Amino acid sequence: MKLSFVLVLFLLVAGSLQAQEGGRGNRASSDLPVEEVAANRTKNLDKVVGMTPDQEEKVKAIYVEFLNAQKKVRQDYKDDSDNMMEKMEEVRNNMNEKVKEVLDDEQYKLFKEASQKRRSRGSGRRGGNQ
Repeated sequence: MKLSFVLVLFLLVAGSLQAQEGGRGNRASSDLPVEEVAANRTKNLDKVVGMTPDQEEKVKAIYVEFLNAQKKVRQDYKDDSDNMMEKMEEVRNNMNEKVKEVLDDEQYKLFKEASQKRRSRGSGRRGGNQ
């Protein structure tokens, strides 16, 4: 009887820990190399906007630059969340401007719509306190 109780308790604790680790949303992608994350984002964007190979190459380079800049902002402002949010917004706006130079008007419109949807879904995961 005691063994059953201990086993059940262990399984509950183990399940709870696994659920907490798995509940990080897309944060697991931060464990991937920047190049791989950039390639995945480029592939996903291509599905939405239909890029040429030249556009894909340029957008991937922009994403690599963006992800590295994000990483630097997180490191530089880890104890200052207000300024971190402001700097992240600057980095994101810079990336958007560079992507706008690569895509045509219709593609950029689709890019912005997809970005808005992704950001609105993301704010729900973080409790909407943006």
